[in-house]
Amino acid sequence: MPIHFQLANEPAKRAQYFNIRQFCFRNDLGLYSFDGSEDQYDREGEILLIMEGNQCIGGARLSGSMDPVPLPLEHEGLDIQQLFPNISSTDTPYCQWTRLAVHPSKRTPQLMAETAKTMLEIALAKGYQYSFCVSGRSQARLYKRLYNNLGYDYRIMEQVKVPEEPGFQGLPHLLSICDLTSTATHQLDIPRVA
Repeated sequence: MPIHFQLANEPAKRAQYFNIRQFCFRNDLGLYSFDGSEDQYDREGEILLIMEGNQCIGGARLSGSMDPVPLPLEHEGLDIQQLFPNISSTDTPYCQWTRLAVHPSKRTPQLMAETAKTMLEIALAKGYQYSFCVSGRSQARLYKRLYNNLGYDYRIMEQVKVPEEPGFQGLPHLLSICDLTSTATHQLDIPRVA
């Protein structure tokens, strides 16, 4: 069955994604008390669903500087304005992708590459100029390779100390930034379903 991506508010499909992310974060990262249920950032941001037919097999969350709450990395204490003086929350829109999870039985390099590309295209379509990500080293290197191959400037900011999110102590926290203005853009039409 073909895989497709959608931004959705449908509670049943979102619940499928929340269950998958809880399963993945507990099993893949060893965060056995991780609660994958909906939180403030899910309600204030956007949820990208990875669908196989009518079944959700994964997803990710997009939070933006245009949302009413700070990005998750800002809430945890990282000062974007101080680190990147050329970025102003009122003048330069930026975003953060978090909580990427794909059910292990469906996870392939091709699907992960297509998901990363779709995440980039959604950020572009929404008018964001920079995209941030906090991840481990292997994920950061994967995103860097994928986005550089697409012609975007993606940098891993190893010199930046990222505050640990509560419950994620001991896991790597590398900050990466993608300059979405660094190449000619094309937009992907992502349907919104109720």
